[in-house]
Amino acid sequence: MVMAAVRSRNFWFLGLFLLLFVGAGEEISWGQRLLGIDTPEDLKKLNVQGEITLHNLEIFNRENFDKSVKTGWEKILTINTLYRLFILCFGVILPIIVIFSSRIKGLAKAVYIPVPRLSISIFFLFAWIVFRILNVYYITANEFFAAEEIFECLTAWVWLAIGIDFWVTKGEQNSN
Repeated sequence: MVMAAVRSRNFWFLGLFLLLFVGAGEEISWGQRLLGIDTPEDLKKLNVQGEITLHNLEIFNRENFDKSVKTGWEKILTINTLYRLFILCFGVILPIIVIFSSRIKGLAKAVYIPVPRLSISIFFLFAWIVFRILNVYYITANEFFAAEEIFECLTAWVWLAIGIDFWVTKGEQNSN
């Protein structure tokens, strides 16, 4: 994405790169274990997993400190829900709308919003289907995180494919 940003001089790519970079850093706890860094006590009190991460702060985590799973409006603020909403809007709905609406396609071009190719972003739906199948048929409630990690891994590959496509096409608006 950085190369696409440099080649196209489009700040949207840089923003997307920063968002995905922060997400990747959060997933590996910013190398906390690799570097042998202890979590500061004040942060440990706010973080459900006791790590140096923002997404595990109680407000963003799917569980409260008492291990109860969030529901309703609280669930919308969880990082997992926000991530899925972003994938749905940017990775699935936007490419579909651009195909069927020349007005939206023109607007996306006018403000230089890169639109993922539908032929690539459709794999976000594949990742969601795998996640749901694992969740419903194969994984018990105690193993929910395994299905979540598989979903995150699959979507990371989709983001990689989208990034490569943006780089190769120099961020030109795809006709999907």
